[in-house]
Parts: sequence; structure tokens; C-alpha cells
Amino acid sequence: MTRRYICIGAIGMALISPGGRSEGERIGNVGPNHRTWMKQDERGRDVVSFIELASGLNRWSDASKSYVPASAEIEIVDGYGVFRKAQHSIIFAGHLNHPEGTIDMLLPDAKRLKSRVLGIAFADAEDNNSVFLAETVDVDGELTGNQIIYPDAFDSGVTADVQYTATISSFEQDLVIRRKFPVSPADMGLDGETCRIQIWSEFLQTPQPFKRARVIRRTPTVVEQDESLDFGSFEFTAGKAFLLGAGDNQNAANETTGIAPNQKGMGRYSGKNVLNRIHPLFKAATVFSLAAGTAGGEKGEQRRLAQRISQTLASTAKHTD
Repeated sequence: MTRRYICIGAIGMALISPGGRSEGERIGNVGPNHRTWMKQDERGRDVVSFIELASGLNRWSDASKSYVPASAEIEIVDGYGVFRKAQHSIIFAGHLNHPEGTIDMLLPDAKRLKSRVLGIAFADAEDNNSVFLAETVDVDGELTGNQIIYPDAFDSGVTADVQYTATISSFEQDLVIRRKFPVSPADMGLDGETCRIQIWSEFLQTPQPFKRARVIRRTPTVVEQDESLDFGSFEFTAGKAFLLGAGDNQNAANETTGIAPNQKGMGRYSGKNVLNRIHPLFKAATVFSLAAGTAGGEKGEQRRLAQRISQTLASTAKHTD
């Protein structure tokens, strides 16, 4: 089966350099997020050529007792995906519904996060009623570059993947919906115009985050509450949702661009620590009439529903030398 993904960057990594190493330059002072490049002047003295900056640029090596370049490589070790060449490390379970969680993440300050996706729900923004649409099934993960993908990860006829992406400065969990949902909010007794998609993730182990209130302005008159979750060295930043073909637009929900920021909140539900991410459905009548097909702008070509619901656990602006 050929799967098509929406490739949209959820976070940018700050990098300052002159574009390439010149002859005679060498590395001088190194820290977790910088490298100093040195060269000799006409008198043979060492002078700074430039300083390269990037979040998570280097990691500490116990073997060499020094900082070495970080890498986004994921290795397969005893059936697990292992990301261990950055300041944070991640173990990916070989299958999605592992009893100890899909993700086991060690943060740079030695705090630990274990999590797994529980399922997808519809929720009415007006009365807070919610109905579970699908739960995860126990599928095997697939390694593609610096991503682990659990394909066809849900029951109840929902065709969607759970996708994780690791970089030296961030970690991202995505839900990629590859077909229209088999049911609409109206089929489940909810109002399609006020309905939202919820993505439920359980945290089996987590430090207590510092929560900061923020708002998302959907329209000039519609403002919704959101939370920023700060774990110390890492932070849950703003997530986004996209329709296939949307540009990189940071604005609120827009039916033309098909892009919108997500709400999120963390709390206790039925004895579980749950992160609840809420994605507006734009205009439900439009979303649920989209047919599975090929993406493109040609007149008469079938439109394909593909949404990416992103939430980045990002260390950008949290790393300090």
C-alpha cells in the first residue's frame, strides 16, 4: 500500500553560520548548543571565525568526556527503535499498544516521559459532550529515516497512522488521517458545526508540568483557551492541524488554507494522566464530504482528505549553555 504524507514542519531549528567551513578553520570551544570555529590570523594567532548555534547541536559523551555532534539517527535494538545520539533519548516500542507505553523518553534533565495514544473522539464545543470514535490497535512500527510510523493504527474503520519524528532539538507526535471518517458527528448525535476532533494520549509516567494559559483566536469574536506545558528542559508548544495542500500559515482556522492551531490540556481522567489535543473540524459538512482519492488542483480531480494533527515536544528556547 502506498501512503502519502503531508510534510509540514512544526518547528524551526535556529542555526547561525556563514554557510560553510573555510580552509584552515577548526573547532574551538564546544557546548550543548554551540560550536566555536577558529582560524589563525596573519600573525598566527587564534581568532574566532564564527559561532555556530543550534538547539541540541551537541551531546555529552561519557566515553570521550566531551561534547560530540548530535545525530537524529534511530537504531533498531532488540526489536525496539532507539534514539540515543542527542541530548534527549527515546525508546520506541516495537508495537503500538505496548503495556509500558509506546514512547519512553528521557529528557536532558533526567526527567522521564512514558506515553501512548489511546484513541480519537468527537467532542461538541458547546456542551462538552464527547464520543469515542476509534481506539488504537496493536500494530507494528516501521522505521523510515528519523520517523517511526504505526500504520493503520485504529479500529472502527478509521484509516489513520500514528507517526513520531525525532530530531536533535524536538520530538513530534502526529496523527495522519488518510481517509475520510466512516461516520460523521451527526451520525453520533453531535452537531457537526460545533464538533471537534480530540486526540487522547495517556502518560504512564510524567513529571508535573508548569502550565501557562494562552488563547487561540479563531475569528475576531471566537477565542478559545489553550495551555502551554513546560516540563523544564522540554516544552509542549503550539500544535497545528492541516488539510492536504495547505500552506505554512500560522493563522487561526481558515477554510481556504485549511489550517488551524490545536488546543490542548493535560489532566486526570478515570485515574489516568491524559493529554487531550483538540482540533477544530473547520466546516464539518465540507470535511466529511471529501472523498478519498488523489491530491491535486486539477479541475474535476477527486479531493483527498488527509489531515495531520501535530503536537511538538520541543526543546527550542529551553536549551542554554
